[in-house]
Amino acid sequence: MTMTPTTAGLAVINEGMTWEDRIEARVENINLCCDAVQQSILFLGAQLAACKWSGEYIIDSLWPEDEQSRSWANWLKLRAFKVTSANGESKVDHASAAAIMAWASCTATITEANAERSIPLPLPKNPGQLVPYLGALQRVDDWEPENWPEQKGAPSKAFETEPPYAAQQPDFLKKWEAVFNQLPPEKRLDKKGQPKPPSQNASRDYISKERQMLTPDVAAPTYNVGQTPSTAERMAAAATERPKPQAPPKKTERELEEERRQFELEANARKYRMQLLSLQQQAESLEGLLKTLLVNYGSDYLEALRDLDLGAYSVTEDIDLLRKSVTVLQSCFRLATEVYIAPEPIEVHVPDVIDA
Repeated sequence: MTMTPTTAGLAVINEGMTWEDRIEARVENINLCCDAVQQSILFLGAQLAACKWSGEYIIDSLWPEDEQSRSWANWLKLRAFKVTSANGESKVDHASAAAIMAWASCTATITEANAERSIPLPLPKNPGQLVPYLGALQRVDDWEPENWPEQKGAPSKAFETEPPYAAQQPDFLKKWEAVFNQLPPEKRLDKKGQPKPPSQNASRDYISKERQMLTPDVAAPTYNVGQTPSTAERMAAAATERPKPQAPPKKTERELEEERRQFELEANARKYRMQLLSLQQQAESLEGLLKTLLVNYGSDYLEALRDLDLGAYSVTEDIDLLRKSVTVLQSCFRLATEVYIAPEPIEVHVPDVIDA
């Protein structure tokens, strides 16, 4: 078997090779990538993706001859690949393999987008930073394995695998950029002046709030799309050595002030939206409760509730509380719809103190 080494020390695998040679070379490549170097983990994602979606793992010689369910998850268990990092060794299981492949695919997406941007977006530094986005990654819905090796299992148990990630990930890119932009200006760059990727908590918080704000009339994004899959070559290209990006030019105090002002504007807009959403949800919940009680028990039931002495949970003053809430809402409506006129400052006259 002849394998052509690449600049990364990995073997080139092509259609001219036999299936046995392909899986042998693929396993060797995966083992080479299982080290502590971030770049190698990106190559690992590309190699895993190519192995999974080509079906090469099906004809691995490590399978027992009578094995009838040659699933991707079982193959990973059988091979027991281990990634070495600063935290020690960890197994490449089904979940971690999915995260690593997603990392390679998303890195390729961001890298290609950055080629057309004056201000680049940060690249994720590890698969964990992408966990909140896994549900938003698009897969190819009309994908069918082509030219897979002959299945050696029972005909009734076809080998199944998820479709590959789509080559383009616009929804992920939009969310990644939105989370990065909502970070305070002073937290967007690292000590070297390079764009700093959002933390997993920041991403999870943004996506959670975004999901809360979706209303029933908003169409949910489509996560399975009819387009070409992301190839291993594309993912590997994103992991190759790239010229170190130049640090963004130093901004003037005026530009920094404008950036801070824009950040504050966007932050207050998000806060206002969340308060409105919370108000609407609470009001609809209260209305639903009252309707349910009245339909099931009638108006007298509310009087019975008012007669209960439950301390902090008593509702004896429900009418007053509702009236005060309406008054506050009317005030909010006026503030939001009428031109605000600041009140005249109050002049305070401090009398002279005369010592006795």
